[in-house]
Amino acid sequence: MKTTNGSVILVAKVSDILTSLWEEGFFITGKSTKEIENCFNLKGYNLNPNTITMGVRRVKFLTRKGTLWIQKYNYCEHSLSNGSNERNGIDLLKSRGIHPLIIHVSGKLFADGHYSQAIFEAFKIINIKVKEKSGLTDLDGKSLMSQAFKLPTPRLRLNDLISNSDKDEQEGFMLLFMGAIVGILKHTII
Repeated sequence: MKTTNGSVILVAKVSDILTSLWEEGFFITGKSTKEIENCFNLKGYNLNPNTITMGVRRVKFLTRKGTLWIQKYNYCEHSLSNGSNERNGIDLLKSRGIHPLIIHVSGKLFADGHYSQAIFEAFKIINIKVKEKSGLTDLDGKSLMSQAFKLPTPRLRLNDLISNSDKDEQEGFMLLFMGAIVGILKHTII
């Protein structure tokens, strides 16, 4: 089957996204092509199912079992066999108190020197988690952060909101999250 250069690049990007899902443990249990497509859509990648299927077939860590795609081997076990640079990079993130979920989605990218992409992936997962924890699944980005943390009745409360200092802290984090989402997610080039 002939593909244009754009299609080849798109399938390569799908492979990168599939690798991130594998690193997150998405393929520990078998997933149908439709489940993979739904996951891509939830993450904001609205791709043709044929492109996704071509990407799935291209990656070496997945195998087909009936109608499901399942990992051949676990990412954690695989990453332990990688060089010391990765372990050192991930150890550095751990020593800085970075949340384990951020390390999970960004650690390898950081360790490999892909800092911009590591930050991008970290804020994507923050956006997803704020959606989940706030219940504001119809919002995204700046508006999500505004609604999730806004005073006087935030969906995600950082403290008791009794004193002015408490309220200032809540508002400050709302503004930080709004700014980071706009500055990082909206302006990062993939």
